[in-house]
Amino acid sequence: MSSRYYTLKQYLQNRFGEKLHRVTLEGGFTCPNRDGTKAVGGCTFCTDDGSSSGARNPAHTISAQLADGIEKQGKRFGINQFIAYLQSFTNTYADVDYLRTIYNQAVSDERVKVLAIGSRPDCVPDEVIDLFEEYTARGLELWVDIGVQSSHNKTLDLINRAHTYEDFIDAVKRIKARKNSRLRVCTHVILGLPEETPEMMLKTAERLAEQDIDDLKIHQLCIFKGTAMEIDYLNGDLSVIERDEYIKILADFIARIPEKVVIQRVMGEGKVGELIAPEWTDHGMKQKFLHEFHKYLDENVVREIFQRRANGEGKTKIANDLTSRGIPTSKGRSAIWHPSAIQKLLASDAVIGTLLNNKGERFENYYPVVIEPELFQAVNALRQQPAAVGLAIKSHPLTGLIKHDCGTTMR
Repeated sequence: MSSRYYTLKQYLQNRFGEKLHRVTLEGGFTCPNRDGTKAVGGCTFCTDDGSSSGARNPAHTISAQLADGIEKQGKRFGINQFIAYLQSFTNTYADVDYLRTIYNQAVSDERVKVLAIGSRPDCVPDEVIDLFEEYTARGLELWVDIGVQSSHNKTLDLINRAHTYEDFIDAVKRIKARKNSRLRVCTHVILGLPEETPEMMLKTAERLAEQDIDDLKIHQLCIFKGTAMEIDYLNGDLSVIERDEYIKILADFIARIPEKVVIQRVMGEGKVGELIAPEWTDHGMKQKFLHEFHKYLDENVVREIFQRRANGEGKTKIANDLTSRGIPTSKGRSAIWHPSAIQKLLASDAVIGTLLNNKGERFENYYPVVIEPELFQAVNALRQQPAAVGLAIKSHPLTGLIKHDCGTTMR
């Protein structure tokens, strides 16, 4: 894949030939940790509407919600294939006959190619998996969106999930035992949950990597109005993760996930008028976050190249490895790396924050420092033949990647 990680957009393009849009539907379900079966009150982070991100009018039938969503999404985006997404609460928490009635309405339009069903690890019995396969037998893909949130049972107890990580392992094994390529497991996790350290979050990534999951949705903890967590946050008993820290943990988290896993989401936006914290996740902030996250990943590639060269690896080996992994070049137009590009990058003063113009003038601290000067000097001491410096700025190997303080991009 020619990307930093396997995105949902890439998967949909490969599978269906175009991007599909979700139509979020409200099925009128509840959860066993809400209705008293296992607990009451629901998850401490969850809102009264099940943290829905934009379902159609729940007073309407599923068929009516679907028709409304397809009409609006089709006109807005000019698309003709859709994902019907039953998101809020636990959409497998009912008897099979009722579920079949709901699911049939959700796929009643032939333009629906995927049925995505939000659930919990403890609410996917074998008879429901049998029902799932009725839809895959019709040529649909069915995504079982299982919210596990954390691999740590202590955390799951703390946030009132009322299930264990072992329940998740069991559900995944039983779903994947069907050996049905149209039946996909999409796992949800939250980073920054109460009392979890970065090491605990990364341990969740390592444990998920051991499971046969197909897709992954990751987002930061959000504090919403009306939730149990709001009280703890306002009382100073709960903190939220800041953007820069989240970016670092997220990058390390994804690095531990197998490359075949589709990363469907890397952050969650707050709903208009409902978000308490963190401010950087408010509605409309997604693209700004993605820009900063991808910039961080690109800079990590630069750091990797320097470190590997310092460890004695050759430029050709590094270039071939980056190409085989589908890592995009700094210019972002391809994933084909050449040894000459590696050499040019290693010789670039820009990585230590210095602008060297065509007149030979040096401007220190012009760019953000990506490589410490000590590592830069050590790497360049290995070069057999010093390359010419002062190359034309327009051909700079980090063009489009590094920005200076005024916000303009390196030319």
